[in-house]
Amino acid sequence: MSFQITYDKALTNKILKAFNKKANKDDCLVDIDNNEKVLSKDGDEIQKDEFAGVIKGSEIFLSSNLVSLVKQTYQN
Repeated sequence: MSFQITYDKALTNKILKAFNKKANKDDCLVDIDNNEKVLSKDGDEIQKDEFAGVIKGSEIFLSSNLVSLVKQTYQN
């Protein structure tokens, strides 16, 4: 199986804002309204520079961590 992720990091803030998220002072993704940390499907915090996107039709946020991406690829 082959896959490609194309993501323009310049759009990170716009994408996060569309999902009502932002990076906090520690650069972790959080909810704008309640500052609750955004967690990956594995329950890990996601740093802004590790943000890899959102699964289509959901609010499941992806980390660019290779293990996380491989797990997600084989779950779909």
